[in-house]
Amino acid sequence: MRGKTIVILVLVLVVAVAGGFALGSWYLRQDATAADPARAAQEVTGPTAPARSETVRVVKVTPEGEGVELPRIEVGFDARPKDTKPIEDGFSVVPQLAGTFTWQDQTLVFTPSQPFQQGRLYTVHLEASSVVPGVDGRWVDGKGTSWSFVAGGAASGVVEGIQFYGAGYQVAELGMDGSAQAGVPWPADKSLDDGIWSADGGRLLFQSGFLFTFDVSSQQVAQVIGLEQGEPEPYHASWSPDGRSVVFQRSGKVYMLSLSRSAAPKALGGTYKGAVYPAWSPDGGWVAVHASQGSSGELWVAPIGGGEPKRVADNVGGLRPFAWAPTGKSLAYIRGRGDKAELHVYDVPTAKDLLVGPVPGGQLYWSPDGARLAILTGNETGDLWTVSAGGQDAMPVARNVRGGLGTVAWAPSGAYLAYVDSKGHVWRVRADGDGAKQISGGTESWSLIRWSAQ
Repeated sequence: MRGKTIVILVLVLVVAVAGGFALGSWYLRQDATAADPARAAQEVTGPTAPARSETVRVVKVTPEGEGVELPRIEVGFDARPKDTKPIEDGFSVVPQLAGTFTWQDQTLVFTPSQPFQQGRLYTVHLEASSVVPGVDGRWVDGKGTSWSFVAGGAASGVVEGIQFYGAGYQVAELGMDGSAQAGVPWPADKSLDDGIWSADGGRLLFQSGFLFTFDVSSQQVAQVIGLEQGEPEPYHASWSPDGRSVVFQRSGKVYMLSLSRSAAPKALGGTYKGAVYPAWSPDGGWVAVHASQGSSGELWVAPIGGGEPKRVADNVGGLRPFAWAPTGKSLAYIRGRGDKAELHVYDVPTAKDLLVGPVPGGQLYWSPDGARLAILTGNETGDLWTVSAGGQDAMPVARNVRGGLGTVAWAPSGAYLAYVDSKGHVWRVRADGDGAKQISGGTESWSLIRWSAQ
């Protein structure tokens, strides 16, 4: 009996030592993969990693890339799942699409009810507990697969902006292939501060010791009338949607002024102080105001037709950290700073505020289709991020982007962005971060860019 006890103890010690070596090896492997994320991803998602028996693995996704003409979305798996409903429930597209699911052997086929819109970026998500991301997929919080494609043609149109070419400024255009059009000279006797394009792209509103407009087609400069020389200078002006009026801030207050007649500016009421960066809503009904209240900024919306302004939020900081949605009915803004920054969307008619989620702080730019937001972090230079309006897919798409207003522009389709890097060069990139391409050459420096469909 005693001999059997000794044998059992020896076996226990052998198992314990072997287990200790195995556990130690596991910890060493975790330390190694933590230091090398690429190795960690390879160990988890590489071809040699066996899939669990109760899961299926993504092995192919279509369509991807640009110029896609395929009228449906397909996801191929390494086996036909026993229960297809969780996978279908975990499938989504941004922007949202209605459609039907069918299965062709091991392939899930999603056919939209309406054709894809030409030139638009679509991002597909597949997140289900029974699916392991495959080697051709991308991680989404370690739980799913995500990829993007542009329906129809690739990037098109032109990027227009102010080009500094050594002897002065000019308004010039860039094609997607880098070809530059002959520029329109900037008025030699005018500086260019705090400029902003009109909605139709035909005029610039700028500050040069005073407020002026510049008509690109006629090359005519006009001083904004109704303002008197010797008064405090107006800054941070913004066009009305129809281009007939402007708003601006002066001495911490916001004023509205018609360009079609000589009249005194009309002050917009409100208890806010230190107003900066007023922005007219696309529907013409409101002006958003960033006001400085001590060490914390506040965001307000003031009705154009009269009435009491609404206080949207406090603790709003940075360089114009808000943007009107294309509809003009809601306002996206960033509350907080650093790792505590949060994206919110405020519905003006109902005064309902929606917390979208954590994002890097910075300037906001809505895509023309309202599906996504671009976020430019930093001051002198920063990173360019995009995030869907629902808070999904927050991702960096470009580094070393020049800070300040007028350095980021959306393509009319919402599938691409143009930006100015720290050296003043213009780039275009897909809204998911792929396909970055420099489209300006030489040593010229660009600013105040906009993307036109023409």
